[in-house]
Amino acid sequence: MFQERSFYKKAKYIFKKLKLVKRRISTNALSKKQLKNEFKSMGLKKGQSVFVHSSLSSLGYVKGGVDTVVDSLIETVGREGTVAVPTFPFSGSMADYVENYVCFDVNKTPSKMGIITEKIREKPSAVRSPHPTHPVAAIGSQALYLTKDHDKSLFPFDKNSPFYRLIELKGKVLLLGASYETMTIMRTFECVVENYPLPIYFDNPVTLKYFDANHEKKEIVTKVQNPRFSKVRKNEIIGEYLDKNSIAKIRQIGNATVRLVDVGDLLVIMDELLKKNIIGYQVDQL
Repeated sequence: MFQERSFYKKAKYIFKKLKLVKRRISTNALSKKQLKNEFKSMGLKKGQSVFVHSSLSSLGYVKGGVDTVVDSLIETVGREGTVAVPTFPFSGSMADYVENYVCFDVNKTPSKMGIITEKIREKPSAVRSPHPTHPVAAIGSQALYLTKDHDKSLFPFDKNSPFYRLIELKGKVLLLGASYETMTIMRTFECVVENYPLPIYFDNPVTLKYFDANHEKKEIVTKVQNPRFSKVRKNEIIGEYLDKNSIAKIRQIGNATVRLVDVGDLLVIMDELLKKNIIGYQVDQL
């Protein structure tokens, strides 16, 4: 009898503590209104095109979870704006993915870039670029423009890619709790600048079959990143200069450190650093 009372006493205590934790979480929870206000205060505006790298868990508790975050982003830039995300189907090296390649399907192959990217990819209004290694999904007025012709890219980040077209649109990159290491648009600079000092890609391209949005089987010829250089890539080298020169607008949202970077400013910094032989790779480790 005594043991039974002791059990119920402990259970009542634990239940009371859980209620307090739940109340504390609810009090600190991020709402859609808060997120939109935070994004606007950083400089996101109606009509802008923004490329988002994200980590939902870094934000802490969000009322409504991933749907709230996605809706906040879309509503902040409005119908005239565009939200784009990476929906790459792998999380390791491009070379390993290609070596063990399974036919990519634009409509069905899930994103391995986090739940926010997958939620955007799944939206009926989303358009996904037809590229089997580095597809991008976008929603908004420039979604079709950003994603079309990616199947013509010999390099995943070249002038036919959504990444280069974001530059043409004078877009922004939002690191939503994600580090500079996720900032793939830096690869576009490497593709388009003359005489980049490292041979980032293997010389010989590969041909990959995939299913397009109409479920027609197509082929793409693409060059593959050399993992020898991918392993020593360190975007934080560039990121330090972006932070130091206030190119990145930095804000704490919930538990996450969030950065907003103008793509044009990023390219200027990368070009200036290249002239000083500073690139986003730890060359001494090669």
